[in-house]
Amino acid sequence: MGSKQRFTFIFVLISLTITMLFFQNCSPGGGLYGDNSNDPLLIDPPVIFAAKNSACTQISTAFKTNEVIYICIQKAGVAPIYCHEYSTSTTCVRNTVSTANSWSAMSGGNWVRGFSVATSTGFPVGTFTAYVEHTQDSLAVSNTTFTVTAP
Repeated sequence: MGSKQRFTFIFVLISLTITMLFFQNCSPGGGLYGDNSNDPLLIDPPVIFAAKNSACTQISTAFKTNEVIYICIQKAGVAPIYCHEYSTSTTCVRNTVSTANSWSAMSGGNWVRGFSVATSTGFPVGTFTAYVEHTQDSLAVSNTTFTVTAP
């Protein structure tokens, strides 16, 4: 084999190897997407916010103690983890979101729950932060902050 043929052969092998490595990481059946890792880039964080209605269309960050505060969770999976706390606190009691825990399931991993003084679940005066963790990825977490004042 002449030097020109060897050079062409080596060039083709290197090009083929680089092409194979590139496609290995882009394949949906293997490579980057082939395992069930908790890579934060694979699952988008869920969405959480407070609203004044159960349809989650009147988003708000300011409430009165006599109002029902609807916590709305979107794109969080079938059993996300939820908690809320005073914004100055360091403890947050984590609960699984489910219909058994007074949450209403909506389509697509969306949930809503009304917190009301009338049902002893209302928020007292203060500023609160609510958190949600995606069902399938503990690194996919979102939060929202809202304030409750006296009527």
